[in-house]
Amino acid sequence: MGNSPGGITGPPVRMRQNETPYWQDVPFTDKFNNQYDSGTYTLTYYFAGASAAPVSLAAVPSAVTTAGQGWITTFDAANSAKMVPGLYSWQAVLTGTPAIFTGSISGTALTVTVLPTAGTIAVGAVLTGAGITAGTKIVSGAGTSWVVSPSQTVGSEQITAMLAARIVPSYGRMTVDPDFAAITGQYDGRTVMQIGLANAEAALIVFQNSGGRVKHYEIAGRQMTFQDDKEIRDLCDWFRGRVEAEKQEQSGGDRRNIRIGFSPPSSGVPAASSRNWPWW
Repeated sequence: MGNSPGGITGPPVRMRQNETPYWQDVPFTDKFNNQYDSGTYTLTYYFAGASAAPVSLAAVPSAVTTAGQGWITTFDAANSAKMVPGLYSWQAVLTGTPAIFTGSISGTALTVTVLPTAGTIAVGAVLTGAGITAGTKIVSGAGTSWVVSPSQTVGSEQITAMLAARIVPSYGRMTVDPDFAAITGQYDGRTVMQIGLANAEAALIVFQNSGGRVKHYEIAGRQMTFQDDKEIRDLCDWFRGRVEAEKQEQSGGDRRNIRIGFSPPSSGVPAASSRNWPWW
């Protein structure tokens, strides 16, 4: 589940620890007509959650995507092993690849004499170099002839064209399930929040039965002290809310919405206009 524009699809919604899935992201253009592809941007995915530290994956450029210069990201074995079971948040981060070339500027005309070996000269790129006015941008053009703003005169020199340095075009959440082949002992399939709720409910019973004399408890792996049973009841309510949120997250549902399903027809074939129905 994620928030994605255009071709940034993101990782699978669910995977198992030690799996090595891969996915493909294609170039896209945003609502301001800025184009993003592997020729001008590197793509890195970051995952934060149950693991001891955030995990990062560098996508590799791919010319085999359906839309041209896209990216392919793979969960290698070493990083997949770090993804202990649990819920993770992820971000896709695009970092501009600088295009270094040789050229000159006369007025608003930029002439390129030696093309860059990496990155791409593109509309919207900011130019830097000796004698170039701060904030100079490419406003139009193609190939070796471009129009820049503001007007200036710069002799032939090495120039760097840089698009947006860093943007986060997509983000979301994913669940990592345990790898049963790697489990050697007893397995508790509950989430941290489910365990915490069970611990809190058990603590409430002990607290009330002891007349409040037993004040110290372990809740979800943490040592906690309570002065009255209201504190424990509040904690139970908090865990219940998190458990409910987990259920909604995993099902992709929303308790404010009513989900309905349809059974396939007993005979006949849906019309062409109906082929997006659930059974088709």
